[in-house]
Amino acid sequence: TLYVLMIRIISRKVPACSSLNFGVYVNKLSENAKEQPGFIKSDSFWCREHDQIISISDWQSKNEWVKWYKSKRRNDISKMYNKYVREEHFHTLYKTNTRYRDIFLL
Repeated sequence: TLYVLMIRIISRKVPACSSLNFGVYVNKLSENAKEQPGFIKSDSFWCREHDQIISISDWQSKNEWVKWYKSKRRNDISKMYNKYVREEHFHTLYKTNTRYRDIFLL
C-alpha cells in the first residue's frame, strides 16, 4: 500500500522582460506561501542559462497546495505582476511511504 506523505511542487517561471519586478513577484509568492496551511518549505534557484527561476516547495498534501494555488491572495499577486511573467509551469512530485521509497536511482 502506498501512502502519500507529502508533495513537492517544481515551479518554473520565465520572465517576460528584464525587470526587477519579476524577482519581486517570485519573492512575494514565496513570502505568502509560507503563511499557508500545509506549507513546509521552499527554495528558489536562478537558471541563468535559460533565464528562468525554478522554485521547489514542499507541502503536506496536494489539496493544501491546490488551495494556495487557487487562493484569492495568490491570484491577486499574480494579476499584479502578470505583465512581467511570460510562462509558469508546475510539476507535482509525490513522496510515498513504502519500504523502497528511498532507493537512489541512477
